[in-house]
Amino acid sequence: MQFKVEYISRSEPSPCVIVRQVGIGSFELGPKPALDGIPVARRISQPRSLKPDGTPDPFVFAFQLLSRADLSRLTVGQVVELVG
Repeated sequence: MQFKVEYISRSEPSPCVIVRQVGIGSFELGPKPALDGIPVARRISQPRSLKPDGTPDPFVFAFQLLSRADLSRLTVGQVVELVG
């Protein structure tokens, strides 16, 4: 499944990336999930995100990065592939 990076949080202690799902479909996290080879935690959160009309946006997700060093490998607007 592909996602487009919308925001990169450098918060302590665990940085995360906010992404928008590209295309329709469901996905699951495998035993070692990664976004374009960048390891992420094996859990997903859905931040409160609203569409312009005020309704919830179910296609926005937050992935926690396992290593702060990987922040430099992501840019806003980048399309990444979820594997594992």
